[in-house]
Amino acid sequence: MGALLFIWKMERAEFKNRIYLLSGSFHSGKTTFCLKLYLDAQKRKIKISGLLSLPVFEGSQKVAIISLNLQRAESMLLASRRGEGIEFPELPSWKFNPEAFFWGNMVLERSVPTELLIIDELGPLEFIYKEGWTYAFQVLLKGGFESAVVVVRPELVPQAQKIWHNSILLDPSQSPDLLLRNLRGN
Repeated sequence: MGALLFIWKMERAEFKNRIYLLSGSFHSGKTTFCLKLYLDAQKRKIKISGLLSLPVFEGSQKVAIISLNLQRAESMLLASRRGEGIEFPELPSWKFNPEAFFWGNMVLERSVPTELLIIDELGPLEFIYKEGWTYAFQVLLKGGFESAVVVVRPELVPQAQKIWHNSILLDPSQSPDLLLRNLRGN
């Protein structure tokens, strides 16, 4: 038993497990920051995993959200303004796809080990309703990544900082390049 604990500690020590909380108001560029970070990390051949929430627009109105698995470039409808799905009081204009919750949690379960983990976003579903991508909490606490960027709404940052004590707060106006330079070997 002691040898297994030692091996686990050695594997965990190999990673820095830095958690960055990316927070900003609506339309402040959080997803744009994550997308740029993802594309720049790909160019540098950094191992990336996680989920990105991409908006779908009709004209100037956001009508849906697509979740993108960053490891395999698979996607699934997470939420839409029309159709069937689960509704939550905090997010009254959205209908959520319960299959996307299961799928997203499976993606997160397979996301480590990695150099860069991106989770866009953990919001009221996860923090208040304990729904959505709840497996993210386990993954982030367990570790197995160099750096993780987690999108969190400003009103949920205090809750997130209680869970991840040593997390670093990022603003979407900052350059993703600074974060990439801190990754192992870059």
